[in-house]
Amino acid sequence: HANCGAMKACLGSVEDIPFPGLRGWIGDIQSELGEVGSHSLTELAQLNVTRQILHLMSYPVVREKVESGTLRLHGWFYDVE
Repeated sequence: HANCGAMKACLGSVEDIPFPGLRGWIGDIQSELGEVGSHSLTELAQLNVTRQILHLMSYPVVREKVESGTLRLHGWFYDVE
């Protein structure tokens, strides 16, 4: 969604995140999305939607159902400003 707090955190340093549990998660997102500083906040949030779909596809049961046509995955980006 627009103005996503997690994506805002990705634009900064993980050391600035006050919650240790979130540091690893944000660090993982930064690693997977690459050069986050070269993207706008909206672009990062949209890329993260794609990332989540790819992550779901890494589960064998999900991949099998998608490939057999019994499951369809949809990624949505909401801009509700």
